[in-house]
Amino acid sequence: MQYIGETGQQMNNRLTGHRTDTLNKLPKAVSEHFNAPGHSFERMRLYILETGFRSTRDRRDRESFLIHKFKSIHPYGINKSKGTLETLYV
Repeated sequence: MQYIGETGQQMNNRLTGHRTDTLNKLPKAVSEHFNAPGHSFERMRLYILETGFRSTRDRRDRESFLIHKFKSIHPYGINKSKGTLETLYV
């Protein structure tokens, strides 16, 4: 299963946020996935796909494009939303 997410944070901080959400069983995409039976946060693999965006808007638009490209929207992936460009990718 894939999840595409953008962040302006350092990667270790964002990963800590996902881990905290998972431990606290918050109703968020990554947390729900790793709290499901047969899943473990320790088995997660992380890949940085792109960096160096000029603006938050550019980064979020690219996230939406990648969610569409890799078909990571639920039920095929972990993403719950198509992101900022949701109306373009119907």
